[in-house]
Amino acid sequence: MCKEVKKKFQTILIWLMIGSLTFIGSLGLNLSKAKANGVPSIQFTATSDSGAESVAGEAAISLSSKAAQDVTVDYRLGGTADAKDYQLSAGTATINKGETATVLKLGVIDDQIAEPDETIVIGLYNPSSGVQIGPADTFTYIILNDDVPVTSVTTNPKVGKDGWFKTLPTITLTSDESAKIYYRWNNGDYTEYSQPILPPKGKINTLDYYSWIGSADYNEELPQSLTVKVYMPVQPQNISATTDENSAVKLSWSKVIGATNYEIWRNGTFFDTTAKTSYLDTTVKENKTYYYKVVVVDEAGNKSPFSHEIKITVPKIEKQIAVIEEPKVEEVKVVTPAISIGVHTYRAPQVAAVPKVEEVTPAVEGAKAETATPEETKEHNWNRLLLAISILIIAAGAAIGGYYSYQWYLARKEEEEIKDQGPKSKSRW
Repeated sequence: MCKEVKKKFQTILIWLMIGSLTFIGSLGLNLSKAKANGVPSIQFTATSDSGAESVAGEAAISLSSKAAQDVTVDYRLGGTADAKDYQLSAGTATINKGETATVLKLGVIDDQIAEPDETIVIGLYNPSSGVQIGPADTFTYIILNDDVPVTSVTTNPKVGKDGWFKTLPTITLTSDESAKIYYRWNNGDYTEYSQPILPPKGKINTLDYYSWIGSADYNEELPQSLTVKVYMPVQPQNISATTDENSAVKLSWSKVIGATNYEIWRNGTFFDTTAKTSYLDTTVKENKTYYYKVVVVDEAGNKSPFSHEIKITVPKIEKQIAVIEEPKVEEVKVVTPAISIGVHTYRAPQVAAVPKVEEVTPAVEGAKAETATPEETKEHNWNRLLLAISILIIAAGAAIGGYYSYQWYLARKEEEEIKDQGPKSKSRW
């Protein structure tokens, strides 16, 4: 870009030289004509010139023939430069008697301010009596700004200890003049600056920058550099993976200081994010293998390197069905005893032995024997008592019923014997 401008500037100078030579040739011709006519002409020796701010600069005015007396001519000023750029003021130039030229000192001021090139335009008018203004009545002087612009850098937040930023900084570039600013990151291509920029995330970066006014090579600032170092989170440690009873994968890792969240990567692609130091993946399938990695993200959006990859295969879980066996209860038999009354022999009623009912614990596959609670034991003893009372009542009822049935049988038998023997004395004996 600078070389192209330099070439253009050289081309302009060449054309100015050609134009000057042409003008000088025509000026000589006009002077000859004026001399031939007997009227001297006053004009600029050259119509244009240029110089750096470090050069004072001047404009030469010539007369076509020696003055028989002092010759004056007024001049006015114009152009893009102003009073802070040069010292010459509008006024009157004088060519002394017997001389043919005079010089206007421009007094260009080196203001040490980088700015575009500026011009001083001088016009001649109102010459002395008996003198005419020649064709070169205007002179243009170009002040070539040779000051180098200076670029300043502002970061927000300000740089931390040893040039490290805890968060991603915003970088603003400003020039001390109306110059273009160019920048690049890490030896890449230069880009024209237009608004605040951000450095690449999570590493040490080098910012190169410079300002350029755009008129010549000496208006270009030498590239400056800034090292921008941004903290990057460390990768998570102690990552582990297990499966639970529902065939879900549980991940866990150690806490990282400065982390705002953690990215979960599954099988090489981003899967989910969490602010905790553990994660439960319920979307896995049985008999499949999965690969997990974790990335730390800090407040500035910086990301850590991947954690080491962990591999886990989700097993197939066999669901067990508990089998409960019903307890067996022995059949209770009631025996009616024989009872003897008077001359008859009766068997005392006997109560059938109550079988011992043992507590039967249902067998559950894969389950361990459990000890009964006090409430369960109390309820079980109460059930035993009720069963024993019920058996006694049944046995007593059976005995009483058997006794009265036997008495009825004896009474009927005695009545039949009396009928067969005929009438008897009331006395039994």
